[in-house]
Amino acid sequence: KGDEMVEIVKHLHQYVPSVEYSEQVTISSSENVTLVKSTSHQILLGGDQLTAARVRSAQRSRLNSETISEKLSGFIAVVEDWHTKANFLGLIWRYFYSVKSASDHGTLY
Repeated sequence: KGDEMVEIVKHLHQYVPSVEYSEQVTISSSENVTLVKSTSHQILLGGDQLTAARVRSAQRSRLNSETISEKLSGFIAVVEDWHTKANFLGLIWRYFYSVKSASDHGTLY
């Protein structure tokens, strides 16, 4: 699963806004070197806990790469606990919604 996740994150990383530019640097009086620098924004990549863990694992496996895009560091893996939010909404709905409470303040009816 790790290699597959690396491929998925590599594919998604093409949509991360980034800029690469080169710069001439003089090391000594006779030697010039071209440095390629890159910078990118970080965007959220959401999913369940397993997806977030796999994204972080894919990033760790590419940690020694040279560029930001090869490191896959344009993502911040976040857990989007959608099911918990839906369960909470259902609880609120059951607690506050009642056709009997049409005239009560603070209810959903």
